[in-house]
Amino acid sequence: MTGNNARNARGAAWRSNADLIIVLGVSVVAIAFIAVPPLSNSIIRIAVETSVLLFVPGYLLMAAIFPRKTEVGGFERVALSFGLSIAIVALLAFALNYGWNISVQSVATAVFLFNSASAIVAYARRHALPPQERLSVSFDAVVPLMRELRPRIEGRLQRGLVILLAISILFSASALAYSAIAPGPRETYTELYLLGAGGMMQDYPTNFTLGQNKSVNVAIANHENREINYSLVVQLTGSGRATTLYTGHQRVADGQTSVKEISLKPDRTGTNMRIDFFLYLDSTTATPYRQTYLLTHVTNGPK
Repeated sequence: MTGNNARNARGAAWRSNADLIIVLGVSVVAIAFIAVPPLSNSIIRIAVETSVLLFVPGYLLMAAIFPRKTEVGGFERVALSFGLSIAIVALLAFALNYGWNISVQSVATAVFLFNSASAIVAYARRHALPPQERLSVSFDAVVPLMRELRPRIEGRLQRGLVILLAISILFSASALAYSAIAPGPRETYTELYLLGAGGMMQDYPTNFTLGQNKSVNVAIANHENREINYSLVVQLTGSGRATTLYTGHQRVADGQTSVKEISLKPDRTGTNMRIDFFLYLDSTTATPYRQTYLLTHVTNGPK
């Protein structure tokens, strides 16, 4: 008798959480279809990822917000799940754009983490309620759902409008999901800037005594979508001529910033002379790719 009670309890637990287990399982399967090479080339991947992006996040969030079965009707719950999923995926992609590179893997990971957190909250809130009030989904619920749905689409014109609306929503959602997981190529550029004492954009060496060495930090930030071997040339220009104070090369990986300390030692006196920093993509180009400068004064100093 005790064994039957245990089996009945397990069966009841499964029925009350079947929806959470199934939709979270679909999320796990979607991660597998992205991470495992043989599965990533399968045509089934499109169906799995579409369901995860367009339905699962919204459904789990609805389950977490409305754990009682009487709070939201079946039709409204399904409709809101689609709408919320579109908004959730868009917000996650927007957030990823400000800290990580948007890719299939990063969006899928963010959605999976969101789904997992929502499922945990939904489970906790559902089991804090009396059993008779908890939301539970089974195949038996399909018939009441269809009964609820049928009066809403009575008539041929209404059915046609509903179908057209559903197609429009799916098309828009698919376009949004595609733009989120397959964005266009990033803009390519390189940043060149100077850092003074303390690594700040201030306190630059602008006053020299002839023969004196002072240092400045040169920062190169690579956003070219590839590793670059930059060439840096530093020249002192003034009094009708230019002399080279430094020449060097820096290899910087994509997405990385290299900061190099360079010692400056002007070879002549003058006022309002320029110390130019010329950055080249390679040593063969004649025109600098980026450049910046400092205005400096060089004196003989006290005698």
